[in-house]
Amino acid sequence: MWFAYILLKRKMKPLAFDLEVKQADRIALVVELERATSRAPALITGSVELGCLITAIIFTARADRTRRSLAYDLAHHNQYDAADARIDVGRRDAVIATAMYGVTAIATGLTMYYLLRQSGKPSRVEKRRQTLAWKLAPGFSPTGGGLYGALRF
Repeated sequence: MWFAYILLKRKMKPLAFDLEVKQADRIALVVELERATSRAPALITGSVELGCLITAIIFTARADRTRRSLAYDLAHHNQYDAADARIDVGRRDAVIATAMYGVTAIATGLTMYYLLRQSGKPSRVEKRRQTLAWKLAPGFSPTGGGLYGALRF
């Protein structure tokens, strides 16, 4: 019979293995679970990611507010020229927002890397099998013959 096992323990790397068991088998398992990889770098980069995303959203809202202010002036026939400070402020806010979205994307990639990686040695299992079996064989000797049996461990 085949069995599939998965061993899970908190703060340890998981272990999955298959085991074939036959009648009259005795199996000893020696299991070595390794410590799980720390998730602290993922928490740090995730925090940076969140901070960058919030900053990007704030600067996006500021740039959009400036754009709407300029559009309102145009719709109501208010004159402004290229020297209007709102144009430079809106452009600066849009550039900062775009850069922060880029930093957020990089931090997201790093967070996923730190979440999914498993450094170090994997957990392992050693299987020690002992089979209890009968061996029957015909035998002949100068004094006679017969069926001989042996029990093997």
